[in-house]
Amino acid sequence: MQTLLLEPALDRRGARCPKCGLLMLEPGDPCPADGSATDEIEHLREAAVEAALGQGAEVMVVRHYPDLGPLKGIGALLRF
Repeated sequence: MQTLLLEPALDRRGARCPKCGLLMLEPGDPCPADGSATDEIEHLREAAVEAALGQGAEVMVVRHYPDLGPLKGIGALLRF
């Protein structure tokens, strides 16, 4: 990931795969990458920012455009 995009008010529960670390918007669903049961996380925003910075990505809060609304307040620009 090159840039993590967040709406200012994004603060919701999410899920993380304990095997591969994939973050997901909906708790309770199995990991689509490896089928593992996922762990619910209280603050998806915090986990996403931590993961982005760990990959050397930028984090950008999108304040003046509603483009992330259909994406539930979170998106990314990819490097490749």
